[in-house]
Amino acid sequence: MNREWTAKTLPPELADTSQWRVVDDEALGDTDRMRFLKYRSAIEAYIRTGKLTAVSEELGLPRNCIIRQLNRCVTLASDGKPYGWTALITGQRIGSYERKADLPVGPHEAGGARAGAFLAFMLANPAIKQKIDALIFKRTASGVVHEARISLKNIHWVFRSIVPTDSGPSCPAIPVHRAHPFRSIVPSLMG
Repeated sequence: MNREWTAKTLPPELADTSQWRVVDDEALGDTDRMRFLKYRSAIEAYIRTGKLTAVSEELGLPRNCIIRQLNRCVTLASDGKPYGWTALITGQRIGSYERKADLPVGPHEAGGARAGAFLAFMLANPAIKQKIDALIFKRTASGVVHEARISLKNIHWVFRSIVPTDSGPSCPAIPVHRAHPFRSIVPSLMG
């Protein structure tokens, strides 16, 4: 979301909730359904009246949450249409994940701060990504026969042979989990 919309600044084509993607709220669990209906009512009332404080007090929802959910609903999907009411479903991802933090450097025994690090590493090193992709998708020079099934362990072995683990000035830093090195590569290959 590049801009935060309000009822006053929302363009008419985005404010037309009849054009939004619909949700069968009966298919949702009780807790998710109650949350969904509450936010849908809040957004409809806010767009209709433009009175955020009154809607917030009436439905018992924080003003910033109503605005955040409205902005999720009007975010455009890859097909150019707003996510609409589907954005109110608990756990619904709006947009794709992109790591913004710098790649971690050094040993990592446990804990967090590594989400998206391997993908960011691969995108920063296209030659390595190309070699691994060729192995995974079995794209190589003609006349080469791949084994029928390439295990993740084999992909990891090839990855480790391409890039040394001790990152020096000429070698990119590899996001590796020290206790379980294989964990650094598996999630990105699966997704």
